[in-house]
Amino acid sequence: MAGAAPTARENAGRMRQLYQTAPADLFRNEISTSVLKRRELLCRLDVIGLRLRACADVLSDALQKRGH
Repeated sequence: MAGAAPTARENAGRMRQLYQTAPADLFRNEISTSVLKRRELLCRLDVIGLRLRACADVLSDALQKRGH
């Protein structure tokens, strides 16, 4: 369980990095409803990544307080 928090934090960081570069790639194409839908999906995935990182931080703190 102790290894899950750092792994989740790393994955959340990767999601954030992808979100920072993906919209630029997306908008290189002609803007259409499909592109806007993909952008919305990217935004939602970014929020999931941010929440995942917050959860991993709380889990990590809890494990440290219990001495694991």
